[in-house]
Amino acid sequence: MVTSKTKYLHNFLYIFKKALAYNKRLIILYGFLIVITGFLPQLDAFITGKLIDNVLTRVRNGGLSYLPTQSMEIIPILLIVISLFFVMRLLYDCLSYISQSFNLKMQNFRDSLEFGALVKLPPHVYEDSSFIALKNIVDYNMWKLSDIIFWVLSIAGAIVTNLFVIIVFFSYSPVILVTALSSLIFPSIIRLKFGKQVWGIWDSLSDRKVVYGMYRSPLYQDEADKFTETKVFGYGSYLINKFLDINSKFLDSLVRNERKRLVFMFFARVFEYISVGVGFWVIFDMVLKGSVSVGSLYFLITMYGALRSSTSFTLEQVTNVMADAPFLKSLYDFLTYEPKYKVLSGDIVTDMKAPEIEFKDMWFKYPETENWVLKGVNFKIDAKTDVAFVGKNGAGKSTLIKLILRVYDATSGEILINGTNIKSIAIPDYYKQIGILSQDFHKFRFTAGENISIGDVFKTQDVLEQTVSAAKKAQADEFISQYEKGYNTYLTRELKGGIKPSGGQMQRIAIARVFFKNPNLIILDEPTSAIDALAEEQIFATIKEESKEKTVIIISHRFATVKKTDYIYVLDEGVIKEHGTHEKLRLNNGLYAQMYSAQTN
Repeated sequence: MVTSKTKYLHNFLYIFKKALAYNKRLIILYGFLIVITGFLPQLDAFITGKLIDNVLTRVRNGGLSYLPTQSMEIIPILLIVISLFFVMRLLYDCLSYISQSFNLKMQNFRDSLEFGALVKLPPHVYEDSSFIALKNIVDYNMWKLSDIIFWVLSIAGAIVTNLFVIIVFFSYSPVILVTALSSLIFPSIIRLKFGKQVWGIWDSLSDRKVVYGMYRSPLYQDEADKFTETKVFGYGSYLINKFLDINSKFLDSLVRNERKRLVFMFFARVFEYISVGVGFWVIFDMVLKGSVSVGSLYFLITMYGALRSSTSFTLEQVTNVMADAPFLKSLYDFLTYEPKYKVLSGDIVTDMKAPEIEFKDMWFKYPETENWVLKGVNFKIDAKTDVAFVGKNGAGKSTLIKLILRVYDATSGEILINGTNIKSIAIPDYYKQIGILSQDFHKFRFTAGENISIGDVFKTQDVLEQTVSAAKKAQADEFISQYEKGYNTYLTRELKGGIKPSGGQMQRIAIARVFFKNPNLIILDEPTSAIDALAEEQIFATIKEESKEKTVIIISHRFATVKKTDYIYVLDEGVIKEHGTHEKLRLNNGLYAQMYSAQTN
């Protein structure tokens, strides 16, 4: 039977192995120092106890009455004590240094773990609501990972230390051991019980924390337009009240749990300190009977306190770890996530140059849905031509692009690239030959130059020259060159000297990104939606000129762009209703003519 504890251990070990693979030496050294420094209080007490006994012995023998001659005999002992204290302090300093190094290096480990898993996943997972919920939980709680590893290492170190203390107590008197352990029973049970309830509260209300973030995050804006919208609609106070109300209900559950813990802990403390009193009485009785020395009295009392303190600390760490068990499960599920729908890569590596693309009897519906989005679609795009797909919203245009990009595979039918079934082509090689500008393109906040050159991160020669060239083709150089730092200007106001370009300017930069890659197949989804008419005319003329040896697919509602393409396909409710040149379709008086007339008039 697999229990929740077994699952937790499995999840933790899976992630811990990845942490070891990332920086094995640091983690092992960290764990080693935690164990070693766990013994230092006991060593301190033992040395101090021996020093006390030595001094008392000399006092009884009159050793201190012969100063300074015979008092010199104590100097070697003092040197040993001071040396040991120095080493102990040095070990604590080393632990502090390693702890800081661990926390700093874990930042990169957390990022590499999370985002390394993300980039390996196919694009369609971002249309799966269950995956998005899982990703948000992981992203919201990822900072906890280094704490969890520290807590587990601390628990392991404390267990080793406590076992040593238990053996020491047993060697002096089993009664002392029994009283020490009995004093911890009820407080420990209460900590674990109510700690588990905290775990349950976090687990049951984890969705509430995500919703809390949904209402809180819109108030963190670095864009004036969005903040202006908040002011005009006046929903700032509404959002504040909403997320405070959601969080208050969550916090109230935690407060009620802590209130109950306090009541139970009062009665546990009564029993605890009765046991402590009995333990101390036994130790003092042993001293008075001469069974142990005064130095041993100091040692045992210190050890007694150390055991209680260490156990309390360990249980606190166990409670913390238990509270974060749901996060570890989510992280494990995220790192091992297997999409329900899989798009398998082929193995054919080909330089397709300007591709010919053919859809043959294409039928498609999204996974776990019943509605057909594309129904028996047939068309052929000749190589080195530019074609446009138009239609009403929901006609299937974006779905068609997703199929060409292999975000999904056809439910039935096939897509041929230069006569080869698209499923047979290696996806990584295929993507290297495609440039895309989507409606929701990335608006990176790093420099203007890097915003463009990221279009092809594999280029290493003449990067700046090609960046400027691509920017000029997209009509972006005219405003980038005016920036004080030119192509080294950060596109954000978060940094001093940064610039926040307009929507149209960002779209030109995104088009330049496509030109920089110089792909064989260009896919443009609403490429000029945020650009004025004159700039649109200039950019499309450049696209036509620069793409004579390429295949270009355009989706657009702007007929000023569409009418200049070589060929046009009109989609309606998943089928191609019309196709032809602009003039032919305009004269047909069909759906295309209606849409064109509505826009131009």
